Amino acid sequence: MEKSTTGKSAISKDMTKEQTIFYVGQKVLKKFEKIKLERPLTPAEKRKEDEVKQLLFENIVRFGMGEANRRIAKYRIDKDARADIQQALALMFFDKLPQYDPRVSTPSTFFVRYFNQVISEYLLANSQHLSQYDAHNVSKVRGAIQYYESRNIQWDVHMIVNRTGLSQKVVVQTIHIAANSQRANIDDQIDLPSKMPTPEENAVHRDKLYRIINAINRTLSKDECQFFFYRMNLDGTKDRTYQDVANHYGMSVKDVKKQWSSITARLGNVSEIKMYRDPNAKKKDKLKVKLSEGLAAEELEKDLIDTIREAADMLL
Repeated sequence: MEKSTTGKSAISKDMTKEQTIFYVGQKVLKKFEKIKLERPLTPAEKRKEDEVKQLLFENIVRFGMGEANRRIAKYRIDKDARADIQQALALMFFDKLPQYDPRVSTPSTFFVRYFNQVISEYLLANSQHLSQYDAHNVSKVRGAIQYYESRNIQWDVHMIVNRTGLSQKVVVQTIHIAANSQRANIDDQIDLPSKMPTPEENAVHRDKLYRIINAINRTLSKDECQFFFYRMNLDGTKDRTYQDVANHYGMSVKDVKKQWSSITARLGNVSEIKMYRDPNAKKKDKLKVKLSEGLAAEELEKDLIDTIREAADMLL
């Protein structure tokens, strides 16, 4: 069997032992992912894949549980708390593992924000007597609030609704719950908004935005691009209204709607944009249908705008 040198050459001398383990482990996992595209894994391959995943988790779980033990020491919680937290850490770890690049940072640097998010949500749910549903919503709302406050933007309920995807009623209730939580802890308030992007995530979003913008510029004329981005209003919290656009361009609202529909319909079928739509978000599951298959134009439009705005928001 020939020995590959490409893997070794990509391992930097500056990488820690843990980074090296993750680098090698992820190469193995990627190999199995390629096999899955062609056929199901054999029982032996599946066992090997599970073993690699378990090995990687074992290299970070002690760090994660160390954070958990530090955080939960001040609370009276159920005796099974540590086992529950470790299970939740595992779920978060395997969800975020594909996003981690061991050549950029250590495992603890990358995963700490996600582990603290898990711990904070657990503490909210179990020490402050909140349901898991309420704890998750508190996490989302606090993250949105920090997003705006870190940019010196005065937020309101409508902006939190747009940022979180929660209904106005749920946002108002959640703000009330967070404000009246009797055991509110400053550590939790700091850790919960850990959904801010890591350097690795920023690089991914920058590439995503670059590809999307290039696709838009290639598909639309210069005037159409200006029209499209004026209505999108990426520097604001929501799109400009049809009336605002009509006033700016000296057009009728009817003509604005017609041109907007034409532009979004064309962009909605551009492969570079379609590939970035989130296939896992529940609210977008119903949008995975082509325009030609009869999906309502306004739903495709919303999906398109959400995709572009999400990529831009992460970098603004």
